[in-house]
Amino acid sequence: MKKVAFIVYSDIHHNVWNQFNEGDRRIKETINVQKEIYLAAKKYKAPKLFIGDLLHNEKYITNKLLSYLLPHFKKIWGSEHNMTYAISGNHDQSEQNTPDYKSPSYIETFATIFPGLNCLDFKSETVGKITIHGIPYLTHDTGLLASIKKIKRNTKGKNILMLHTTLPDTVDTDGRSIETITIGNKVMRSLSKFDLVLVGHIHKPMKLKKNILQIGASSQQRKTDKDCDLGYWIIYEDLSYEFRPTKHPKFIELPYGEEKPDNKNFYYNKEKVIERKTFEVKSEKFSDVTNRNLIAKSYLKEKGIKDKQKKEALINTLKNVE
Repeated sequence: MKKVAFIVYSDIHHNVWNQFNEGDRRIKETINVQKEIYLAAKKYKAPKLFIGDLLHNEKYITNKLLSYLLPHFKKIWGSEHNMTYAISGNHDQSEQNTPDYKSPSYIETFATIFPGLNCLDFKSETVGKITIHGIPYLTHDTGLLASIKKIKRNTKGKNILMLHTTLPDTVDTDGRSIETITIGNKVMRSLSKFDLVLVGHIHKPMKLKKNILQIGASSQQRKTDKDCDLGYWIIYEDLSYEFRPTKHPKFIELPYGEEKPDNKNFYYNKEKVIERKTFEVKSEKFSDVTNRNLIAKSYLKEKGIKDKQKKEALINTLKNVE
């Protein structure tokens, strides 16, 4: 049986969501997903790799969310015996981030508090025979290519790069192709020096190339995720890999007016379809002046108008109608 080297996950997005959050259930469900990943790592006695976007709101943490997260983080990161090596995603940064100007980061801050969390932004760490390199999200991919080229491979073992960006040929959970601002071919060529590249940011899990995995989100967070299995990856010591869906509620679309069957998933109704009737308007020409006079007299009689000047004005107006 192959030995597990790492459990890899990305894009948790802890948040106080406005929708489907009755009794804070979405806060609790996201924590449950991260617990599931933590228990998988504990089962396989493997460290975890987190590829960015721990929280959803990059500017602040609410009092309520913090009260849920601190006990949770203390459990999963409270000991060095179950390490998590992480990089910062765009939602972890409150300001623009470049190699020359580093934004404050949730990952970096929590790493100073919890001994089981190690921030690898622009750093490398050797775990067994595998060296992990980290590049955080860079605003507009500023300095990305240079940062990749700057990394020195460990020639005595395998090398994994953790990256948070959008690479060419990426597809999101709703099937849309996502455009990238990276220098496509040059960046992709520069990634060939790594044995495995793990990419966060876009939420659909997929293999971009044999040595490049788009990790995807760990659970569904948007209606556009509804048809996509999300979860985590198992990386073996030979750097082969396997995707594992997590047990999380899903977004499910119901017909208009249908009641949700339970409180387990995130149900929403299709919008009501309104059929618009089309009317054919027939245009008829007046055949002679007599018809115009009759129309005018009928209209004036219906409205109770007896004024002769108004009658003549209406008849003259109708004379100009073809």
